[in-house]
Amino acid sequence: MVIKGAVLTSNTQGVVKHVRDAKVAIYTCDFEMGQAETKGTVLLTSAQELLDYNKGEERNLEQKVKDIVDKGVNVVVSTKFGEVAAHFLDKYNVMMVKCPSKHEMRRIARSTKAIALPKLQPPTIDEIGKCD
Repeated sequence: MVIKGAVLTSNTQGVVKHVRDAKVAIYTCDFEMGQAETKGTVLLTSAQELLDYNKGEERNLEQKVKDIVDKGVNVVVSTKFGEVAAHFLDKYNVMMVKCPSKHEMRRIARSTKAIALPKLQPPTIDEIGKCD
């Protein structure tokens, strides 16, 4: 991937390999289904309850991805992408750039004028970076 002012040696993940007029969102957290902040126990009494619970988590993640895409973002940079998150990002034609190095992530943020976000939330207009 080539960004004006930076060259990344890693390849993109997912099906999208090239984007023009990129709007970049950078996340310092893993881009995957949310995990509870505290440990807890969920008591499920049937297989159907487990399926409903998983579907609810997937719907929440898809809504987060859709909210990010609705802001105009078509490139997401993160330390890690979960399988379900990667599926939804591919579904909405968003390029995924895995960047495990915090130093490289800072360079990308500086080159694109994006602000790295610590939580999986839709970025504001000021937090979205741009790249040709």
